[in-house]
Amino acid sequence: MLRINSSKEYIMTRSEWSLIALLGTAFLISRYDFALMSLALPDIQRDLGIAEQELGQFVGYTRLGALAALPLALLADFAGRRRLLMATIAGFTACTIGTAFAQTPEQFILLQTIARAFTSADEILSAIMILEMVATARRGIAIGILAAFGGLGDGLASAAYPLSTYFEDGWRTLYLLAAIPILPLIYARRFLKESVKFAAAQSTGLNIFSAAKQMLRDKKRMVAVVALAITYHLPISAGLAFMSKYLQESCSYSSGNVALLFLIGGSVALTGNLLGGYLTDKIGRRIGFAFFSIILCAGFHGFYGASCQIAPYAWVVALTGVFATHAIFLTITGELFPTIGRVTVSAICQAFAAIALVAGLFLESQLYTLLGSHAAAITFLLPSFLIAAFIALTMVPETGSKELTEI
Repeated sequence: MLRINSSKEYIMTRSEWSLIALLGTAFLISRYDFALMSLALPDIQRDLGIAEQELGQFVGYTRLGALAALPLALLADFAGRRRLLMATIAGFTACTIGTAFAQTPEQFILLQTIARAFTSADEILSAIMILEMVATARRGIAIGILAAFGGLGDGLASAAYPLSTYFEDGWRTLYLLAAIPILPLIYARRFLKESVKFAAAQSTGLNIFSAAKQMLRDKKRMVAVVALAITYHLPISAGLAFMSKYLQESCSYSSGNVALLFLIGGSVALTGNLLGGYLTDKIGRRIGFAFFSIILCAGFHGFYGASCQIAPYAWVVALTGVFATHAIFLTITGELFPTIGRVTVSAICQAFAAIALVAGLFLESQLYTLLGSHAAAITFLLPSFLIAAFIALTMVPETGSKELTEI
């Protein structure tokens, strides 16, 4: 039974705010890197000489890095969250700097694939740290705030993208500049404390092997979160990756107009993270995820399937759905399994999500050949969001307002 908490229980403590700010700042920078690739995709395509029919596959290969987050997650369940959070941010910094100097599509793919491994692991670990160290009544909104930092990264990329025209190296300079604020963050993370729940679980003698046995016994729960990960992520990468390209080539937007839309519209859509987190603390994770999945589907359909006049408004709706569902997905996958093994299961879900992201992009490439446009190909994939909403409502256990040990 879902419990309704008093309003005071939703007020963050100072230590919780400090934790969210420290982890969220890195979230911001990694999302900047992710969003920059979508914004600058036409420039990267021209600079590296990528054929139009190969563009979806090019983007897809870079998303495979999330698969490599799995071994990093295994280390986190053995050695602790804090140590891995130090390693992930350092690895991401090195790859971001390297991306600025990529000369071929293969070099770009390799560097961004490795970067994605570190950022995916960092995202998982950050979400788990929040879930394990924030009070029960505030877990959803805390993840929403963490994800909102990522939304700020999208906004920062939107603000920075027009500046690429003033730099001789264009998009390369923007990747290089991203590494500068990460350096003090590496130092600041030295003061992170280990997750209290992880330390407590270790002290009772629990280990990853006993957690694995428990997870294997609950096959239905594992099947549910994997199915949710696949159906939710299948259309989303293609939908996001081609937004800038669609606006510039189909709607005749300049790069400055695209950046302005992303900045203003993204600021409005950013409320999706906070709204999604708050509502799921109030009404539950399943209903919240299903509702925003439908919103997401409708927004993408309006963006790619309607007129260019409607596209800006549909984009805001779609991005609001993206932000909200992303925050809720991180919360669900982080809450459903035991402390020892929680990061590993979240990484397994992210691995299946990465496979779905890549499959969606490869499928988009094939559909582009058949249908003749990226918009038509992406629209064809959108019903998968509705399947994800159905899975959330019917197969995923409710975790809202429950202690992690109770779940």
